[in-house]
Amino acid sequence: MKGITSETLSLISRIYDASLSCKQWPEILEELTGHLKGAGSILFFDDSRHPELNTAVTAYSHFWTRGNKLEKHFDVLKQADPTARLLRDIPSCNIITTDSAPPSAGNFLQSMKNVGIGSAAAAKLNNNNGWFDYLTFQYDINHGPMREEEKQLMAIFLPHVAKAIEISRPMVLLEKRFRAVLDALDHFHVGVAVLADSGALVIANSAARQILELEDGLYLNSKAVLTAMRKTDQATLQQAIQKATATAQADGISNGMLLSIPRRSGKDAFLIEVAPLTDRKQEFSHPFHGAIVFMVDPAEPGEVSTKGMQELYRMTEAEAAICRLMVEGHTNKDMADIRGISPETVKSHVKSALKKTGAINRSALVRLALSINLPVDKPSDN
Repeated sequence: MKGITSETLSLISRIYDASLSCKQWPEILEELTGHLKGAGSILFFDDSRHPELNTAVTAYSHFWTRGNKLEKHFDVLKQADPTARLLRDIPSCNIITTDSAPPSAGNFLQSMKNVGIGSAAAAKLNNNNGWFDYLTFQYDINHGPMREEEKQLMAIFLPHVAKAIEISRPMVLLEKRFRAVLDALDHFHVGVAVLADSGALVIANSAARQILELEDGLYLNSKAVLTAMRKTDQATLQQAIQKATATAQADGISNGMLLSIPRRSGKDAFLIEVAPLTDRKQEFSHPFHGAIVFMVDPAEPGEVSTKGMQELYRMTEAEAAICRLMVEGHTNKDMADIRGISPETVKSHVKSALKKTGAINRSALVRLALSINLPVDKPSDN
């Protein structure tokens, strides 16, 4: 981790406090802004499938909330702000700055100067069409354009902010709908396990326990440590957990790993995502620095919705229908019979649907659908 200071590592760990509590974002933004020698910062979030998340996740540093600055200038800035438009077609974590802004951004730049901002930098945080989020830092007029070392430092933080937001989406829904997070995990129908730095299980929801009880590739050993049955898979899983917990403990920069764990039964492999998790007495009774694991069983994904994916990924009606059937677990032959089309036509639609969504296979498509339409109960469901 050459060139990365202990202060930077501590801030990376701090970012994951927002995974379980989005209320942490204003203070985290303030700390990041100071570390980047900026004046202010904004975290923007827009989820068309779950709009109740938008105001909870979107956050502002103190520069914008102090002295009613945001209220006084919000309408003008929002109307003129080209950031979202400029970022939408740029890959995630690519930083753009105001010194390369197009002439059409002139009104926005002047509006920023009216509040004391001379320059800014912004980056989109994810490439998933299911939600749109970006982070922007502003610098006062005396600072000048963002310096190269500040840009490099911002690039280090971006994947961690993106991951913390990704983890937080179902957690915020749980908090909003059930006024709890960890105590309400059974209302989230994706496997979730929280692990100590040893890999030992701290808490798991019912979906995770169902997967573990199958002992079909993953299980808990006698010390309650999450374990893969094959030695090679266990080594990879252990490494992922160690790297995630190191980041949580301010001793690493990994934002997690996505693993495929083969099964004895021969069914589609489990999809496992391991990421850092920290909590400073929000959900736990003591400071926690460990890992969170998400588990998806593509063979038994439960109620998975592909609603909205046709519009998000510009699929034809035929491609969207095949996408839905793939997520439901149907074979190509099944889909041909259901749709009344030839196997070759099914293959063509499958290939096209996967290409448009960016999924490499059916399992990845299931994971994508679960991330876009979060399978979180509504209070009325229980």
